[in-house]
Amino acid sequence: MSCSLLMLALTAAPAQKDSPRKETENLSFLLGKWRVERIYNPESGNPRVLKGTLDCQYVANGAFIMCEYNMERPNKPNALDIVYFNHNNIHKRYESLWLSSTWPIKVLLQGELIKEKNLLTLKTAASFLIENNVTEYVRDEMVWKKGNPRTFMRKTHVSTSKNEKWFYHMLEETERID
Repeated sequence: MSCSLLMLALTAAPAQKDSPRKETENLSFLLGKWRVERIYNPESGNPRVLKGTLDCQYVANGAFIMCEYNMERPNKPNALDIVYFNHNNIHKRYESLWLSSTWPIKVLLQGELIKEKNLLTLKTAASFLIENNVTEYVRDEMVWKKGNPRTFMRKTHVSTSKNEKWFYHMLEETERID
């Protein structure tokens, strides 16, 4: 099945609240509506801050959690990201597939969910060709504290095959609004 057919099938599937897959249910903290603040280049002297919303729900009979980001951008149309989270039972890895209205490359991150007493951390990574034989590497870490279920944060680091130094690209902070 082509990627576009898969995406069409997933977006057309009605949201199901009953019987999500156990591994996908581990990510249920994402469900609901959130206020989002993205800080690009957070350690620079001139970080760029975008604000928006996030809405997450089960789709495809609970096999996936679909999240839709709607981010405001100054003097530009809003950015829209659609993300599908799941657990791949064949590879025994958690996955997130990112589709963006502002970035031409669609990214599949894979990794693990680390469960600690009061903390869930989804650590994922990806690599993909961007242009002129340059590969980009991404490390993403989403952290949810069980003691504070109304917030979670995500940190993204990037590197390229041209410049092997890792760069703190983005900090995303969320607050539940429903």
